Amino acid sequence: MSGGSKKLLMDLTKLANMSISSSKAHPFAIDITQQAFHEPKPLFANDKKPEAAKLIEKSVPIFDKAFQNFHDEMSAGRRQSAQISRSGLQYMIEEFQSNQDLYRKISPLLNSSGVKSIEDYIQKTTTKEHVKNPGIDTSKVPVSHYWWFYVEGDE
Repeated sequence: MSGGSKKLLMDLTKLANMSISSSKAHPFAIDITQQAFHEPKPLFANDKKPEAAKLIEKSVPIFDKAFQNFHDEMSAGRRQSAQISRSGLQYMIEEFQSNQDLYRKISPLLNSSGVKSIEDYIQKTTTKEHVKNPGIDTSKVPVSHYWWFYVEGDE
């Protein structure tokens, strides 16, 4: 496969075959989003994009629930982890913008209650003790990932 991450595709396959009630599904979904953040882009080779989109579409309920659970477990020290996961999800979905049919099927995940709860958490934790971005060069984060650029008082 030229371009794209074989591991990410394999992990999406595993996730799509998990039950939403599996205790392993939600942490695994968050791990996948963090992996997507750190992987070189594009995440998927062109010939693998339809397969990846189907896997993401099948996993939408798991991702939504995973982000909701992630929010419920939030603490000050996990803000950056929330930002990384939210961006990883954004990167995965943005891979399909050029194919409107695929994009339309999976982009609603970005507005799901679980994802919005994480964004709300990030926005409400803009004080100096919460905002730490060690090892992350935010100049390389696209401005469309607005949850990296909240400042104190944006609540």
